[in-house]
Amino acid sequence: MKQIIDPTYGRQFRKMRKSKHINLINACGNITSKSSLARWENGADNLSWNQVINLLTYNHIQLAEFIRKSASKNLDELLNPIAVAYNANQVPILKEYATGALNKYNEHPSKKNLFQAAIACNYYQDLSATDLASDTLKEKLTEHFHQIIEDKNVWQYEDIFYFGNTVLLFSPKNLYQIAFNLIDFIQVHNISAKEWYGFALNMVLNADFALIKIDSVRASRLLTNFDELDIKDIYSLTNIRKKFMRCLLEYIQDHSNTSVAKLISYLDFFNMTDLKHDFQVAFDQIKQIYG
Repeated sequence: MKQIIDPTYGRQFRKMRKSKHINLINACGNITSKSSLARWENGADNLSWNQVINLLTYNHIQLAEFIRKSASKNLDELLNPIAVAYNANQVPILKEYATGALNKYNEHPSKKNLFQAAIACNYYQDLSATDLASDTLKEKLTEHFHQIIEDKNVWQYEDIFYFGNTVLLFSPKNLYQIAFNLIDFIQVHNISAKEWYGFALNMVLNADFALIKIDSVRASRLLTNFDELDIKDIYSLTNIRKKFMRCLLEYIQDHSNTSVAKLISYLDFFNMTDLKHDFQVAFDQIKQIYG
């Protein structure tokens, strides 16, 4: 199956390139050909995300600005109404939103409608423990990410976003495999762009927490793979989340909350109120599952 082409990035690059008065030939460098760049800018072909980053660097375009002006805005718009209801613990509103999104996808099974429905179902399931997603939707979701793996394991920014916000809808086997390949992508491509490196790391941890709730063995294995990444001090919150996952796995093994309590008290000491609340909610979920 041919990878779905999203014209958002190429069009935004063309707009920013022209604002700098850079022609196609000069924009290419040795990164891609003029014809490939032209096809990407016109929405007729894809470039790998690694090529995109190299093009941005070569043409002195800031990645943060590029993301903010292209995919990021669209993805935020997709997530925001769901996140507002989720953060307010408005389960009935989330259910209504998820049901509407599912109906919309069933009537018009586009990529946008697929992920809108999947994200809404994911967040509703997290609060209600009720799975609204159909088998067909889950199959299409899994198919999308397996296609990424088969296509030289090249991840786009938006795919990382979609994955991290739909982790509850995969089987344990598929969730582990996809998350493992995302770690591999991070390692192989040596991602150094701060704006989305930390984002990618946290999406893997989203997957690990989802695995902890349904398959602690695979979750532990994934976290061991994650430990192989050299995470710098500037990603301190990511390291704290990683430590929390390890504490949860220790709790499942010996039913002692000592490690979790110590970590939460650490957050309390540094007045990290929001993170402390998130960890307490997550720990309550694990206690409810494992006793």
